[in-house]
Amino acid sequence: MKKKTLYNFLFSFFVLLLFIPFVVYHFGSKEQMPLKGAYVPVEKPEITFEGFFNESFQADYEEYWNENFWLRPVLVRFFNQFQFSLYRKSSVPYVKVGKADYLYETNYIDSYFGYDFIGEARWTNRVKTIQIVKDSLKKFNCDLLIVLATGKGFFYPEYIPDYYKPSGNPTNYEVLSKKLSQTDVPYIDFNKWFLENKKSSEYVLYPKTGIHWSYYGMTKVADSLINYIEKLRNINMAKMVIDTIELKSETEHSDADVEDAMNLLCDISKPQMAYPRFHFESQGKVKPRVIVISDSFYWDMFSAGFSTQVFNDGKFWYYYNEVYPDHWNSPALVKDRNLFEEIKKTDVVIVLCNDQNLKDIGWGFFKEASKMFLHFETWKRDKRVAEIEQQMRENKDWFNLLLKKSFSTGIRFDSIMRKDAIYMYELEK
Repeated sequence: MKKKTLYNFLFSFFVLLLFIPFVVYHFGSKEQMPLKGAYVPVEKPEITFEGFFNESFQADYEEYWNENFWLRPVLVRFFNQFQFSLYRKSSVPYVKVGKADYLYETNYIDSYFGYDFIGEARWTNRVKTIQIVKDSLKKFNCDLLIVLATGKGFFYPEYIPDYYKPSGNPTNYEVLSKKLSQTDVPYIDFNKWFLENKKSSEYVLYPKTGIHWSYYGMTKVADSLINYIEKLRNINMAKMVIDTIELKSETEHSDADVEDAMNLLCDISKPQMAYPRFHFESQGKVKPRVIVISDSFYWDMFSAGFSTQVFNDGKFWYYYNEVYPDHWNSPALVKDRNLFEEIKKTDVVIVLCNDQNLKDIGWGFFKEASKMFLHFETWKRDKRVAEIEQQMRENKDWFNLLLKKSFSTGIRFDSIMRKDAIYMYELEK
């Protein structure tokens, strides 16, 4: 009897699932909530005689139809919700559902448990390089400021799933912060500050279903940055003035970015979040020229106008790769900038990094800057040779000529290109 009842229940449940598309189609809105996350939209293919008969059009149209089927968003969300509600699992591979439905990205858990530790010796060498860059920048009246952002694993270790176990290694954060404290390199440890204020803070500093510090937490970071740079440079900077703080059940900005990426049908229950409404008082204040080299933890500050209202048209070098806001208009890459010239017109270089990115802190900046300061002529040559190589790749005739030379000589293509680029550089001297 019990087996028959269970069978009837399961049969009815799956029949109901089959009718969901029918119900949504006839009674629901065809304006479905779009799926969130990074993806490249598939464009509708144009039919051609050749494409139709070699069946490439049919294949392209099938892909287009699968991606643009109007019920796809609700079906994807339904499946994701099913996974989450029944199994407390995320359909996003890098997202883990913790206790009480706190959401984590796996890298932040790995960082907290020391799984990504790069070793004591490597940190000793890296801090030496950071010290060299700091001392060299100072000769140009430019200050280096390291900012250690907190991470979800460090802030909420109590909600990490029990199947995660310590690695037995120290963490990159523990070793780096200790070594920085033994130097005169200016740094702010927000990981420590957030933990110290976790219980006493009036509002949530780190969101339940987001991976970055909360928008409220961001304003605390921004205010501290202003105060620190004022003392570092002995200047009077613009102030962030909080006009009001709005408490909301619905999240704003990046406070639920991980939950958004999960594409669920229903919101996850979470505490009210605080959203400061503020303005900057910059009249008659000093705006230092600042380059911020950071991961995504600077985005909310940048979007709030920090780089323009507090800094003097400050640039955001995202992962030491893309230059914002320039990159929004046309491709603007750090590798195309002259680092030496940029530093000469800069007052402060801020390197902001959260704990799971510490193994790559600077993302190549410290390596390039130290080479530039210690071996300037070699750095200048390598920079120009790389530019010539890029010109070779972009010039079709030049590229094909090098390709033919590689085939005829049996020498690797990249070696031929490098040799010719160095030759062109020598001719320019």
